[in-house]
Amino acid sequence: MQRGPSLPYQLLAGVVPCPAGWLIASGKLIGIQVYPEEPTVAKAFRDILDSIPQYAVIAVTVPIGLPSKASRRGRGADVAARSILGFPHAGAIGSTPTRKSLQAKDYEAARKANGGQLDVVTWQQFGKIREVNEQMQPYLQRRVYEVRPELSFFQLAEDEVLKHAKDTAAGQQERRALLVRRMPGSERVIDAALKGVRRSHLVDGAVALWTARRIAARAVTRVPEEPEWDDNGLRMEIVR
Repeated sequence: MQRGPSLPYQLLAGVVPCPAGWLIASGKLIGIQVYPEEPTVAKAFRDILDSIPQYAVIAVTVPIGLPSKASRRGRGADVAARSILGFPHAGAIGSTPTRKSLQAKDYEAARKANGGQLDVVTWQQFGKIREVNEQMQPYLQRRVYEVRPELSFFQLAEDEVLKHAKDTAAGQQERRALLVRRMPGSERVIDAALKGVRRSHLVDGAVALWTARRIAARAVTRVPEEPEWDDNGLRMEIVR
């Protein structure tokens, strides 16, 4: 059943967790062209799912599908993504924690529940991972997809490894130039000023929107090609 009015375009969203909540880099898909809009911030992931008009595709940079058994290397999707990116960008793909570890109240308890392995960056994302996990159901994977910015940039650069790390000024400029060239109008997202949102979030949101357009066109590559499934029936895959 359609939610909201009938529109002459599809709404797409690249979604990135940020201190302010969830950055939404949205765009209107008309034909094969996506037209980026001014980004916004949602307080809760549920608000994005319930948005009216509905987003036809939501590309979110948070793990979807959580393993039941702890592994130092994470899910098969994490391992495959690192293999594609290679050194030094492989470090951008963390090891997805187990669903059980999300119940922990502090870092040490979470690390223990995750087999004794848990990096601090992943721990800092626990609240966002938990929020997505609480909302996701298998049927939602028809429009909600896991993406990772560095994999999307690898695709955007036509399978070329980027020269600079994303957390450097040169790396941000390199990624901005790619986006502006490949997705006209990206500046509306990248150059926005939003409280609680850093430039790196905006760049990630823009490339997630670009991948959302590929998803809408059914032109994505799945990582891995044959996904695993978690105990809740969710595909554990990353698309690019």
